[in-house]
Amino acid sequence: MLKSILDRAFLEIDGQKATWDQMLRFSLSAAVLRSPIEHVLKIGHPINVCDDMTDGKLADWKLLPDIPTPGLGKGWNYTPLAAAILGGNTITVRTLIDYGIQAVSFRVHGTSHEYNSYATTSDYRHGWILTPLAAAAVTNDVPLCKEILRIGADPFDNSALLLCSVIGSREEFVALLISAFKARYPDGAQSFGSDALYNVIRGDNLRLLKLLAKDGDLTGPVEKDRGGEGPPYSRSDIVFTSPLGQAVLQHAERQGAGEALDYLLPLVKDLNAIVHRTYRHGSMTPLLYAISLGSLATVQKLHQAGADISLPAKWLIPRTPLQAAAQAGSKDIVEYLLNQGIISNESPADRAGATALQLAAITGKIGVATVLLDAGAEINAPPAFGDGRTAFEGATEHGRIEMMIFLVSRGADLLSNGSVQYRRAVEFAEDNAQHAARKLADELYGKVSASQGPSFIDMGADAWAGVGASGFENFL
Repeated sequence: MLKSILDRAFLEIDGQKATWDQMLRFSLSAAVLRSPIEHVLKIGHPINVCDDMTDGKLADWKLLPDIPTPGLGKGWNYTPLAAAILGGNTITVRTLIDYGIQAVSFRVHGTSHEYNSYATTSDYRHGWILTPLAAAAVTNDVPLCKEILRIGADPFDNSALLLCSVIGSREEFVALLISAFKARYPDGAQSFGSDALYNVIRGDNLRLLKLLAKDGDLTGPVEKDRGGEGPPYSRSDIVFTSPLGQAVLQHAERQGAGEALDYLLPLVKDLNAIVHRTYRHGSMTPLLYAISLGSLATVQKLHQAGADISLPAKWLIPRTPLQAAAQAGSKDIVEYLLNQGIISNESPADRAGATALQLAAITGKIGVATVLLDAGAEINAPPAFGDGRTAFEGATEHGRIEMMIFLVSRGADLLSNGSVQYRRAVEFAEDNAQHAARKLADELYGKVSASQGPSFIDMGADAWAGVGASGFENFL
């Protein structure tokens, strides 16, 4: 019989069956009733549980202000003690606390991106837990927060910090949580306060930022707030961002006037950490993110603060800064990096990599390609090992007609090694339905072949450049 009661979470009260959440609601509405809650606990009903306040059962129970959960998770999951705190029922709060530390032992270490906030006895991967500390933050009950911490609550509570950042006027509460966190985690911890930091940066709340930034994780991945646009679960190009990523974004958007980035840079432990990721560009460091945003001012600030402008392309980071700038078509950033001593022929990543010139060719940026060639970029550099393209192949595959003509005029070799570059370019154009580019490739190939004369012998990539130049110029 007891097992059945526990399994179904039902009680017999005054001859009526009631679920745990109904019992708690009843208790909150009648502050003098302590015995029903005690009865629930004495028979062994678990109190370390959560109720989803958006599933219809408790949708009419308005305890929390209109504060959405971050990211695309479900609504808040309430613990009994948190609901009692929000309901203002001190008798129920006292009763639950008197029944032990388990009532406050929820663990909320995850961020909105990780979706792994969960209770110690249940797995709530699709919603945030509104912990007792978070409820105390909403009610701004600092003495209750101190008591909950005293009886064992984990101060590493991203839920409570997030709510403080949303409400925006909880400096004393945040300071108390951070003090307890530092005592319990003297070496710090990954993801601590990341969502809260992201939120205060977005809201330009420098007071809370200065409280959180020294101990919070500035590079912890969080779900980017999309402002309620689109369907609830529509796909965004952004996989995740971070507090530091948001600071870089605001600095770039405000043309170098982002106060948050100025404050954070001296606190950042690794300026080459990944802070932003998209499906299109992959993982990005602060510098690479600033480049993708086209902000020279932000690039310069990050470089002066110690960001590595010569970071090599590798598996997780597929572009060097110069390659990323060429791909983005940012001529001013390309020139800045070259003037800082970056070589124009940096090695590409092994898979789907490309040199800076190859990327400029693929995207059709003739101005960037000119700067790179003038700096010594190799126009006939071989393709990367996996899914690579030469500059001419990339331009042809993507239908960059003007770029194709420009590259041949600057020495792209369509003849050597059995005309391999021409043949591959034609195949790529056909596969990509670039019929005009395919036709132009044939015409260019015919022209440069004729310029070599009927007795042409393959002399390597550099031998034919300039031969018949006047005739080729007339063709252009």
